Amino acid sequence: MEIIKNATKIEGFPRQSGLHAAGIIIDGEPLAKNLPTFKNNDLRVTQYEMSFLEEHGFLKVDILGLSNLTFIHNIITLVNEKYDAKLDFYNLTFDDPTIYDVIRNGHTLGLFQLESAGMRKAIATIKPTNFNDVCALLALFRPGPMQYIDEYAARKEGRSPITYLNDDLIDILKPTYGIMIYQEQIMQIAATMAGFSLGQADLLRRAIGRKDEKIILQQKDAFLAGAKKRGYSAEDTAKVFNDILRFADYGFNKSHSVVYAMTTMALALLKTRYPYEFYQELLRGLVSDERKFQLARQELKAFNISISRPCVLKSTTEFIKINDTLNFPLSAIVGINRESVNIIIKLRDEKAFKSVQDFFFRVYKAGITSDEIVALIEAGALDSFDPNRAYLKALFSAYLPTLEI
Repeated sequence: MEIIKNATKIEGFPRQSGLHAAGIIIDGEPLAKNLPTFKNNDLRVTQYEMSFLEEHGFLKVDILGLSNLTFIHNIITLVNEKYDAKLDFYNLTFDDPTIYDVIRNGHTLGLFQLESAGMRKAIATIKPTNFNDVCALLALFRPGPMQYIDEYAARKEGRSPITYLNDDLIDILKPTYGIMIYQEQIMQIAATMAGFSLGQADLLRRAIGRKDEKIILQQKDAFLAGAKKRGYSAEDTAKVFNDILRFADYGFNKSHSVVYAMTTMALALLKTRYPYEFYQELLRGLVSDERKFQLARQELKAFNISISRPCVLKSTTEFIKINDTLNFPLSAIVGINRESVNIIIKLRDEKAFKSVQDFFFRVYKAGITSDEIVALIEAGALDSFDPNRAYLKALFSAYLPTLEI
C-alpha cells in the first residue's frame, strides 16, 4: 500500500525527456515566447510532444543530416576540379542504362541505402532498370511492404498479371504495377473514389498511420458515403477501404522515396562515370574497416582499377590516381602519424630524395622516428629505392648509429 500511495504522487509526470533525431519546430516568434523549453546539449528543446504541437498550429519538419550528401559534394568537387566538368547535384539525370547495370551487378558499396545483404537480395529480385524502380525498391524494403517485393518483380517482368481494384485507379497504380506502395497513392484513391480533398485524404492517411480509431471511423463513414455518391458499389468501396487500412500502416511517402532515390542514383552515376574519384573519396573512410576495405578492393576489380602500394616519392595523405591505379596514402600506413607524413611530403617538395640514404638522413633529422621509418619500409613505401625490404631494414639498422651522432 505504501508503494501505491507514493506512486500516485508521481503518476502522470514525464518519466524522461526525449529528443527527435531530426525534428525541428518552426513558429513565427521565438519558441520560448509560446512554449516551455529546456536546454539539451546547447539545443533548445520543447517540453511538449510533436503531436500536441502540430494540433496547436506549430510546424514540425524533419531535416536529416546525411553524410552521403557531403560524400556526393566531395566527389563532385574532385571531378569538377580535375575535368572542369561543371557537375551540379541538382542537374544530374538518371536515364543512362549503364548506371542501373552497376546496381543490378551488386556493386553497391558506398551507395546510399543499397549496401546491406538484404537490400542486395531485393535488388537481385526487382532488377531495377529505371528511377521509378529504385524509388519502389527503397519504399518496399521495409518490414511491412517487404512481402510485395516478389510480386512487384513478377508483375514488372510479366510473370504475374497486373490487376487493379477498379479501372478508375489504373492511372494511380500503373506506375507501381497495381500495387499500393506510397502514401500519396492512398490520398489519390480517396480523392478519386470518395471525392475527398487532398486535405481530407491526408487526414485519413495520418489517422491510419497513427491508429487513431475515432478519426478512422469518421473517415470511413465519409469515404463510404462519398464513394456511394459517385456510383461505386458498397462491395467495391469496402474492399478498397480495407486495402487502404491494411496498407497505410506501413506505406512510405513517395516524396521521401524520391529524394532518397536521388541521393542513391547520384552516387550510382558518379560511381559509374567517375570511378576513380568515387573510390578515392570512399576509400578515405574505409582504411580502418578491414572488411569493407576488402569489399572495395573486390569491386575495384570489376572497374579494372587496382590499389598501388604507397611510395614516399609520390604518395600523399589521400588516395590519388596514378596511371590506372589508386595510390595508397602514406597517412593510412599503420605505425606512422599524419604529422610525420606531412613532414615527409614537405621535405620531398623542397627537394626530391636522391637516394634511400638521403631519405634516411633527412627524415630522421626532421623528427621521423626509427619505428616509423621501419613501418614505411614494411609497407613498401621505399620499394622505389629497392624492392628488397629486408635489405632496406638492414641498411637502415646499419645507418642508424651515424644518424644519431
